[in-house]
Amino acid sequence: LRLLRLRENDLTGTIPPELMQLSNLSILDLASNKLTGTIPSAQGNSARETEQQYPPIKELYLYANRLEGTVPFISTMEKLKVQRNRFTGFDQAYS
Repeated sequence: LRLLRLRENDLTGTIPPELMQLSNLSILDLASNKLTGTIPSAQGNSARETEQQYPPIKELYLYANRLEGTVPFISTMEKLKVQRNRFTGFDQAYS
């Protein structure tokens, strides 16, 4: 699975950590839902994990949800859309 697009589906709850175990996932689009919690790592922990624990995501669309915490650094990222959430900041690696 390389592309998962579930935009505008009224999804609720947290992002399943299993999504971060999809080794070929390059585009993840969960925008415009009602998701809460943090961005999980591949191990199901919070986003403050190392970049090696993420699939090679190039595009991440999470805008217009209710997500919180920090946005993790993923070295393969080319597009990142996370506005209209409750994030408190970005991983230090972005600076």
